[in-house]
Amino acid sequence: MDNDNYYGALRAQKSLLLLLKEFHRLCIEKGIQYSLAYGSLLGAIRHNGFIPWDDDLDIFVQREYYNQLIECIVNDKVLSLEDNSSISLWIDKVVFRDQLLNSESAFVPRLDIFVLDRVPSNPIVRVFKKYLILLLQGMMKSKLSWKKGSIIHKLCALFSYLLGLFIPMRWRQVWYRKASQLGNNSSDLLLANYNGEYADIDRHYPSDMMSSFLEHTFEDTKIKIMADYDCCLKLQYGDYMVPPAENQRMPRHGGKQL
Repeated sequence: MDNDNYYGALRAQKSLLLLLKEFHRLCIEKGIQYSLAYGSLLGAIRHNGFIPWDDDLDIFVQREYYNQLIECIVNDKVLSLEDNSSISLWIDKVVFRDQLLNSESAFVPRLDIFVLDRVPSNPIVRVFKKYLILLLQGMMKSKLSWKKGSIIHKLCALFSYLLGLFIPMRWRQVWYRKASQLGNNSSDLLLANYNGEYADIDRHYPSDMMSSFLEHTFEDTKIKIMADYDCCLKLQYGDYMVPPAENQRMPRHGGKQL
């Protein structure tokens, strides 16, 4: 960890590390396989801990462990799930249970759960699933963004947003989970993260990427990562061992260069 706190993230990282340790404890107790993901995985490999300028935690879990994980978190005495009806939309966020009751906390450490589902082998179903996820993401957003995209893209965003106003958020979340599992009928199919950023959906991972794990140094503890981390990080970041330029070192989420 950056002792001189040059990037101003040290305080947040200390809280996040405590959260990560509790999450690891729960998964080990319940036999749930998980791996650090995105910037958290990159930090483990390149820095043996947090990327000095990063301020969040990401994990991957396959769909077959997801329901068990959520149930365990809900029933845990230390951890809980943040109400994602308005905050995290389609991403489950793990928090400390006691911090849900403390609204005055300056910083609430959160761990994002990204679920890996199967990529349909049928190309038509694959495209249908992709655009169904896009529609549902548009329906779940709390506000419209007009900063980028073509006129057609903006009209589609407006349509999906307006459609979502007539449907309760809980229904939209249920539909999103069902859509994410479309095509999950074989363990031989490629993996993809359908509950992250839309731009990440086309990043497909090997079917066996989450088949074996190891414990890796992360700050002052050991945390689980996928054994095939090299393949994953190359797909996400390319030459991941080379840090970005000094003026580009800032928190970035959704698989962007850190």
